[in-house]
Amino acid sequence: MSDAPPSADAPSAVGTLRQALRGYRRRLVFFTALVAIPAVPFGVFVVVLAATAPDNRRADEGIQFVENVGSLLLVLPLANAAVAWALAELQAGRRPTVAQVYGEVLPRLAPLVATVLTAGVLVVIGLFALIVPGLILLVLLVFSAQVVVIEHRYMGAALARSIALVRPAWRRVTLLSVLVILLSFLVGATLGLLVTPFTGDMDDHDLRILSAVLRVPADLVVLPIGAIALTSLFLELRREHPA
Repeated sequence: MSDAPPSADAPSAVGTLRQALRGYRRRLVFFTALVAIPAVPFGVFVVVLAATAPDNRRADEGIQFVENVGSLLLVLPLANAAVAWALAELQAGRRPTVAQVYGEVLPRLAPLVATVLTAGVLVVIGLFALIVPGLILLVLLVFSAQVVVIEHRYMGAALARSIALVRPAWRRVTLLSVLVILLSFLVGATLGLLVTPFTGDMDDHDLRILSAVLRVPADLVVLPIGAIALTSLFLELRREHPA
């Protein structure tokens, strides 16, 4: 993969994340609402599942599986696509409402999920093969949701477009992705520390419910910031490398 030097006024990965944080703070309610629409109902479902499932390892693994699959195939694609389309509209000087954003995104839910699922399968195959190919694919396909909702390309065409955009700037994309992951860990760890003083008398069942509950506010913070940062870089690379 090549990594062409960014233009002189292009922000670094750290600069892009800082810009995303500023944009998130300026329109906190708007971006939080965009992410809350898929994240909160699914989060409540997982909390109910955690509260009603039997207390055994098999149930814990089942809840974790449902949470991971739902996040990867529903919450993340919808949140990323919604924030991506909204940010593109804002950069074009328009002020979309939450209803307008989802009016654009929901009709593309099926191809969006299919594209993200295909990308996920390729990444998993790569991880099982030699790990490194999976990590490379994870970076190369990071713009799949943005391509679907903004450029209206699906499946193979969307994946190919994501690869074409990432390859010239793979170092910046990789670093930004790592920073978003670190932010996720930081937010999760902070929430965990805040509730630690109150967990002393909790049993495993209560801790499982608490873990599911904490996932919701963590998603409401991390998902919009990550989506804004990655979409900002996507839009910049799209201008540099038009279809």
